[in-house]
Amino acid sequence: MISRPTFVATLLLLPLCSTLFAQNDLEGLRKFLVDKSASRIEAAKTAWDKNGAQFIESGDRNLMAMFESLQPEIQTPLFDSLDTMLGDPTKVGQVSRVLQLLNNVLDHSSSARLLLLLDKLPTGERSKSIYTIVKYGSSATQLEAERYLDTEDARLLQSVVEASLLYADGSNVLAMSKRIDYKRFDVDELGAIFGILAEREFNGQFFIAPEAFEVSSKEFRVGLLTLLEAYPQQGTAAYFVSESIEDGLEPKSTAVSQLAILAFESGAKVFKWSRHQNKYQRFLKAEPTHRLASSVAYSLHRLGDRKGTKHLLDKPEQEYRDNNGEWPYAVNLGSMQVRLGLHSEAYRVFHSAYTQGVKNEQVRRRMKRDDFVWAARAAAGAKRPSVAFDWLNSSGLSIAELKDVGKYSEFEPYLDRDSFIALFSLDN
Repeated sequence: MISRPTFVATLLLLPLCSTLFAQNDLEGLRKFLVDKSASRIEAAKTAWDKNGAQFIESGDRNLMAMFESLQPEIQTPLFDSLDTMLGDPTKVGQVSRVLQLLNNVLDHSSSARLLLLLDKLPTGERSKSIYTIVKYGSSATQLEAERYLDTEDARLLQSVVEASLLYADGSNVLAMSKRIDYKRFDVDELGAIFGILAEREFNGQFFIAPEAFEVSSKEFRVGLLTLLEAYPQQGTAAYFVSESIEDGLEPKSTAVSQLAILAFESGAKVFKWSRHQNKYQRFLKAEPTHRLASSVAYSLHRLGDRKGTKHLLDKPEQEYRDNNGEWPYAVNLGSMQVRLGLHSEAYRVFHSAYTQGVKNEQVRRRMKRDDFVWAARAAAGAKRPSVAFDWLNSSGLSIAELKDVGKYSEFEPYLDRDSFIALFSLDN
């Protein structure tokens, strides 16, 4: 039997033993990591010593890919090579290749190091490098890069601003947007940046100088409208209306006009642009067959404006009445009603047309498989799931096609029912 003093002593020694074991494990881990890092550093150095000169001369893409696989350790020989070439005007092409590779492997620490060298880089390389520096740099490095906001080099300034818009802290977007020079920047590139910025999460505060609305580049306008659809701004309604249904800017573009309509819709939901919305209403009345009439009408409908809904229904309703509710015209009307979320009305149209024509073999032959899907969506949206199931069960659609049909929102409330689980193969 262990005596009490021995037992107590053993208990007191346990934490010390555990600590010693832990220290030994940590020391072993540290040695493993050091050895592994040393081997990677050596591998990167060896690869560069063997193939670096060839890459610098040729820019070989296969060698570039091989060097990229050795990041981050490959950064050290790259910086060493830069140190030997910077300031030599005969080495500009070689410096460009090293920078191209270095920009592909930057991380926080190397971004800060490259920023220190920026003023020594060839003028043509600074804008590309600072963009990458801001993209991959730490917050401190991004802040340090802002000293170049005072540069007279428009290309360098644009790179700092664009990279900061996309990759610096989101609270900085407003300040950076005020630095945009729409007269000196490459507006096509700026438009692309705006399109990407639209997908970024930030507080939505963005400054747009008046001259932005005078830029005629289609690429820029697409990017600007995409950004303003995602992040509506108060004083932009008149611009959207002008770009869509009024004079707008040259060159004219249906795509740009449709984007302007969507951007107007987003802004109207936030700012209640009823006065400007009236211009769309008058446009529909004056130009019911215009190429943009349908886009305007859909937008007004989504804004809860009945004039848009009425415009979209006028023609199919008239054709439906003129042809006594025959099946093809019922489908045209019913499918439009489904698109507009009027499922109860669409259900009645499909039900009436089917009841009227089901005994007519000619009518049955004219029924398309998509017709059954529209009818099923109408029934499901009208809270008649058993009728929706019958329509789809009679559609002749394949298993794969039915599975895709099950993705429509009208069927979502019924996806836990056994009949629909089997119909849409949800148990597979």
